[in-house]
Amino acid sequence: MAQKKKNSPGSHLPTKGHSLLAVLLPGLVFTFGFVYLAAGEMPFLQDDAYISFRYVQNYLNGDGLVFNPGERVEGYTNFIWVILLSLAANFGYDLPQTARGLGLIVSAGAVLATVFLALRVLAGFSRPWTYLGAFAAAGWVAVNPAMHYWSVAGLETGLFVFLITFAAERLLAGSPLCWWLLSLATLTRPEGGLVFIVCLGWFLLRDIPAVWRNWRFPLLYYVLPLLPFAAFKLVYYGSLFPNPFYAKTGFSPDYWQSGLGYLWLYLRHFGLWGILPLVLVAGMFRAHWKSPLALTAILWLLYTMYIVSIGGDVLRAHRFFVPVFPVFAVAVIGAVVLLLQRLQRKMIVLGGAAVLLVGLGAYQWLHSRAYFADSRNLELSIVEKMRAVAALVKGTDNSNFSICASTIGRLGYDLEGHVLVDMLGLTDSTVARHPESIPGMETTWKERHFNAGYVLSRDPDYILFSTGYKPSAPAERALILHSKFRQNYFSALYPAKHLNRNLAVHKRIGEFAKPDSVWPDLELANDFNLGLNQSLAGNYEEAIATFTRMKHNGPGDYDAPDNHMAVACLRLKQPVRAIAYADSALAINPWCVAAMGAKYDAYGMLGDTVGMGATGADVARICPWLAVPKY
Repeated sequence: MAQKKKNSPGSHLPTKGHSLLAVLLPGLVFTFGFVYLAAGEMPFLQDDAYISFRYVQNYLNGDGLVFNPGERVEGYTNFIWVILLSLAANFGYDLPQTARGLGLIVSAGAVLATVFLALRVLAGFSRPWTYLGAFAAAGWVAVNPAMHYWSVAGLETGLFVFLITFAAERLLAGSPLCWWLLSLATLTRPEGGLVFIVCLGWFLLRDIPAVWRNWRFPLLYYVLPLLPFAAFKLVYYGSLFPNPFYAKTGFSPDYWQSGLGYLWLYLRHFGLWGILPLVLVAGMFRAHWKSPLALTAILWLLYTMYIVSIGGDVLRAHRFFVPVFPVFAVAVIGAVVLLLQRLQRKMIVLGGAAVLLVGLGAYQWLHSRAYFADSRNLELSIVEKMRAVAALVKGTDNSNFSICASTIGRLGYDLEGHVLVDMLGLTDSTVARHPESIPGMETTWKERHFNAGYVLSRDPDYILFSTGYKPSAPAERALILHSKFRQNYFSALYPAKHLNRNLAVHKRIGEFAKPDSVWPDLELANDFNLGLNQSLAGNYEEAIATFTRMKHNGPGDYDAPDNHMAVACLRLKQPVRAIAYADSALAINPWCVAAMGAKYDAYGMLGDTVGMGATGADVARICPWLAVPKY
């Protein structure tokens, strides 16, 4: 008797009408459920999305695909996304709303694609296990808060995850569409090239004798759409690699340590502290390496190794892991099915597995809920602060001013037409490719490149630190060491009533005729940070001691130590002492309006209306908008 041929995993999908309906209806339920949950994240928008928006603005204005007119720098890594947004904006659609809506649509498509990817991986198992696994994977993706967060963030993440998930499904279906999809994925994010290499390797190694015959068409389908893009990049930008590659990427123990921390946080939220990846690996070894399950496991593992090697991502909320989360979900679910489906009392095991998977989805939702809420609120506050700074500076300066900043998204979008120098180098080739180095510079920032001398040579009219006074990024701390910054910039204050505080922006005083000298001791910037942190914590006497050390050990031309000691004395209710420190700061820099403000408040504590009037007049002379707030 002829033996019945066993179906290999991934070789078939249900073909009868009622079977496809049984797949599509629950899949659509998960998809619409995802849309409902993700839409609740609106009106959130990531600050980095505005970088792409500014490229679109300049392109539609006729200045080219540039961040600053006249500077051909590829400061984006999402070409297809920029083109799609340009097309939408050209037809009059609002950029932020289009980015949110399009991201939500393609992310929802990724949830539905997860169902079919799981069906391919589990096609060799019995139908109950196949359906349970497919719906469990889709449900897990649908309730994932990282997917919600990034689907409406305005970036290309949703499109990238859809293309990867769909491409993996098409690969297992034996369709050449897979290679076209991976080409589009590479045009969406450079990491698409890594996914292509993994998929091509798995595809070819399944049939080693036929490698020579099988490699040509996949490579041809993949490369053809990329050739015009490569030619454009070489001609227009002069480089195949995008500028952020030089600004952010590094391969060193510091980056690896950062990458491992990035991975560990992800595993705490979505990997049961590393248990689920172990299940994934166990399933991969239990299955044949040629199996569809092995493909998903290998793809996730290699992609994860890449993420760790480059140090993870500067942005919160697991952005780099989101593109392969459906693959991760399918691989884990497939491994669980493979390990459980051989057990006895299958219906009991099936029910237990279903309960376990529901619990897993609830766990990931509840365990990481506070983290994603904090990430969202933090980003919203950054975007609002940058919007406020742009509005305040434009409202008080009608000139064609330039500005330098370390957070350039919303600020650059709102300051359309003004030159914005990116001190981190994402959109500036000099900073990215010719960075300075300061021994002993330690930081938790992913963007570690800087060139403070170059930034100051451009004489920006304004310099904005991400946290106001405090130089947090290496690029900001390096500026403190330059005499041109210390002597030719002062902290202009802008009243933002809706934020209940003044916003500090360093404003250029005028032409700087003296040579710029660099203070050799990094402790000048480190002590400044330490003193400000102590003040924020309410440890004012400790802060005064730190600023005193900074002043005595420093170059003597910086008003900041005396200025912040005056503020600390105000908090300690010591107005006479505050006035003395404020006068010392003003003796170094007569433009130190923050010291004038401290002095004004100190006179108020003393009931000295004459002193208040004189100091108020000095404030109005330098920052007239402080005297009569208009914002």
